[in-house]
Amino acid sequence: MQKKITLLIDNILTPYEVARYNAINEVLEGKLLVWFQAASDINRHWSNLPDIHFKYEILPGKPFRLIGKDVHTFHINPGITKKLQTLQNNLEKIIICGWDSSTYWLAAAFCKVHGIPYTLWSGSTKYEASWRRTLFFPIIYLLVRSAQDYIAYGSRAKAFLQSLGVRDDKIKIFYNSVDLAYFSKNSQLSEAQKKQKKVSLDIPVDNFVFLFIGQLIERKGVRELLEAFKILNRQNNKVSLLVVGNGKLRDAVIQKRVRHISHVEYDKVPQLYGLADCLVLPSHEEVWGLVINEAMAAGLPVISSDVVGASEDLVIEDKTGYVYRPGDIAELGKCMSKMLKNAKQLGAEAAKLITKTDPATMAKKHFGASKYGK
Repeated sequence: MQKKITLLIDNILTPYEVARYNAINEVLEGKLLVWFQAASDINRHWSNLPDIHFKYEILPGKPFRLIGKDVHTFHINPGITKKLQTLQNNLEKIIICGWDSSTYWLAAAFCKVHGIPYTLWSGSTKYEASWRRTLFFPIIYLLVRSAQDYIAYGSRAKAFLQSLGVRDDKIKIFYNSVDLAYFSKNSQLSEAQKKQKKVSLDIPVDNFVFLFIGQLIERKGVRELLEAFKILNRQNNKVSLLVVGNGKLRDAVIQKRVRHISHVEYDKVPQLYGLADCLVLPSHEEVWGLVINEAMAAGLPVISSDVVGASEDLVIEDKTGYVYRPGDIAELGKCMSKMLKNAKQLGAEAAKLITKTDPATMAKKHFGASKYGK
């Protein structure tokens, strides 16, 4: 008898999903199929992806974008219902990875009508001030309450599901994760390599390097980081800031001791962690923040705003980094100043703590034989 497949519906194909879904596919013995709503998005595209071992498709569709301070993309894939009908008799389960598109809504409605159980995989937290969540809350609430069970990115995502009435025993935490071994191994640079890399970026070889990787948009808190760094640099000229990313605030990063790279391919990212001393993620809103996982796998400590989803589980005060209130430039500056003295110790602890998010371990725990009747 042919085993049924698990269908997972996600947003876009990124390097981050690959390690996680490869691990799940291995546990499910090749019976995972992933549908992505799009191949990429504005300011989010990669030409070099890790090896993909799971089956996947990019759904036909079009993006609808609202551009203000930030860019919000709403994917529309109207043909998903017909595609689901072709798989209906061969589906073990459907996993829906979010609530913010009509594609997710149509998939949930299909499951409801045809009696197919679905799992909601969610990263949303109470800290999101999204107009989309406010506007579509009735639909979101129905989608959440109709699910059979739930996977949460971390503690804050779990708490948000509980606030919507979901029972604790229905929620499993599958930490949002990356390929830890890849970032640990490929970030290891010799002192000579580190100096060479710094020279190539016009960074003084003896400087302490703070690193930011992300979109250069208001939501990411880039302006506050630049201001806090400017103040710190007046007090200490042995510090540099490396900003990696693109977006509307690109021109704002042009200042003393700040180096900017607009785009780095995925296979070159670990080297940036290798030359840096600390990652800073000053976001005003961030569902998780996978750059934190990457940095910690590379042995870096982290400074994060306290609304970043990963901060509660991964950025432990005075152990793996420092947490501050978003927008508080003075507090961010104090965290950066403290980091100059404690980075090595905190980085060593970060490398230990991040192992709990290993994708293979999480996949075995949540998708093993007892979960899917194999």
